[in-house]
Amino acid sequence: MNVSLNGKKILIVGASGILGDCLLRRLLEEGAIVGGTYYSQSVKTLTEDLVPYDHQLILQHVDASDPISIQKGLTRLVKQLGTIDSYIYNSGICEDALLPFMSFKKWKHVMSVNLDGAFLAGRIVSKEMIRLKKGKILHIASYKGVFGSYGQANYSASKAGMIALTKTMAKELGQFGISVNALCPGFMITNLNRNPEKKRERAIQDSVLSSISEPLEVVDFIIYLLSDKIFNLSGQVLHLDSRM
Repeated sequence: MNVSLNGKKILIVGASGILGDCLLRRLLEEGAIVGGTYYSQSVKTLTEDLVPYDHQLILQHVDASDPISIQKGLTRLVKQLGTIDSYIYNSGICEDALLPFMSFKKWKHVMSVNLDGAFLAGRIVSKEMIRLKKGKILHIASYKGVFGSYGQANYSASKAGMIALTKTMAKELGQFGISVNALCPGFMITNLNRNPEKKRERAIQDSVLSSISEPLEVVDFIIYLLSDKIFNLSGQVLHLDSRM
């Protein structure tokens, strides 16, 4: 089956990190024109081997915990892209602690990036998509937003909120031809993991296939979702996982 994103304009909030970087590169390889935000990496580090894709790539530094940074950065990217076919919110952080010992600062910081950022970015992008009467929105949520996670009340609650935001946006934006879905990848080794090997072993134990996800598998699934092969899919929480 031929799946093509050639010429499609795609905005990624959170284009650095293991999953974001993998997604950015694959979209460029598929011929998409990509506007991406980054925070912790430098532009030089992010683009040092992406010179062949200069004509397809626009990058903007954005702090997803700062409403002003989101407003300015995404407004600039939307203007530079001209139109948006698809938008992905992939920004996320963890600051773990057991609930009785979790500071409000840790709670609020995770919420501000994972949930407030998704709201603020979605508000900007959805206005542009409403104008165009089309578009696909994908939130990178989490298994933990459905089932909870020991020591991660803030992270789990933020992803549960993202899932509710996804369903509400789907209901509100469907009339304009805009689909909104949430994707919960399986466990992956990323820069958010603490004690990754211990968590990997637990994920494998909980998996009926005794496996974990690989970033490229998740990215290939996303590419299919963003392609013209799928139309009648919105308001869904998609588990790319085998944990039960």
